[in-house]
Amino acid sequence: MRARNHAEVAERAVFAVMRDLAARSRSLAADAARYEQELAELVCALAPTLLEEVGVGPISAAKLLACDPVRFKSEELPLTAGAIGKGIEKSSGEEYDQLAGAGSAR
Repeated sequence: MRARNHAEVAERAVFAVMRDLAARSRSLAADAARYEQELAELVCALAPTLLEEVGVGPISAAKLLACDPVRFKSEELPLTAGAIGKGIEKSSGEEYDQLAGAGSAR
């Protein structure tokens, strides 16, 4: 995208800024992809089966590991839709499922 040959200074400046922003955006996207790949490698080293779970990517997996890395040391992966949030006590002592759905007390 370029300014017209006889464009005013303001138009040329706007196009120059737009080109710079587009280049910076491409650079940041490349950095983000590189960091995501590095996170995936770290997650695989710590909990190889975690990334095999549906819907768990490198960023989500890294967040889970940062919260409780010991939880994922065993061979079986406790992260399943049925296991998350089960058995949480309400203040009244009742148990309920934190997952949204039928019968869920939120």
